[in-house]
Amino acid sequence: MRLTGVILLILSAWSCDPVEIPDQYAGRYYGKDTVITNDLLFFEIDTVVYDLRLDVVALGEARYDVFNSNGFWARDVQIDRNVLKINIDPFEGKIILGNNQLLLEAEYYSNTITVTHKASLSR
Repeated sequence: MRLTGVILLILSAWSCDPVEIPDQYAGRYYGKDTVITNDLLFFEIDTVVYDLRLDVVALGEARYDVFNSNGFWARDVQIDRNVLKINIDPFEGKIILGNNQLLLEAEYYSNTITVTHKASLSR
């Protein structure tokens, strides 16, 4: 009887270890990025489609980093209704996080050029 009590005590202590639940948005996303460049001086529009990989890292307290090997798109950004605002100059835009999907829309405007990124990525 004592042995059963000791075994139950050991099992209850072992099963009480905290379980970390992974963040629902964190991870690596793959897809295509369509980049549209509009040269306002020469009236030329160029469209290029790239393979894109983005990493989403949960920082805690509903804050995230979004980046790849070329740099950051969002750094230490608060999520609001599944949307992260892009806060890396010179681009403005948003990243929409869904169920295993990421949509990126970013734009840069100047007097001579506009650059638009539109990407759809999934895990």
